[in-house]
Amino acid sequence: MKYFAHPTAIIEDGADIGEGCMIWAHSHISATASVGKGCTIGENVYIGKLVLLGDNCKVQNGVNLYTGVT
Repeated sequence: MKYFAHPTAIIEDGADIGEGCMIWAHSHISATASVGKGCTIGENVYIGKLVLLGDNCKVQNGVNLYTGVT
């Protein structure tokens, strides 16, 4: 498996998730978002359209990253 996603996580078609990522409960990654390799996405995180995260980023629980954040 390329990455781990908790069963309650929502990953929209078109989202680009890097190898080795861990996506935890109730997180939502929008289509056209890009998450680099080795990232950890905590619980209840929202990553909007056109958000770009580099490699090895950690997004803490409850964070919202809206369209255009790099």
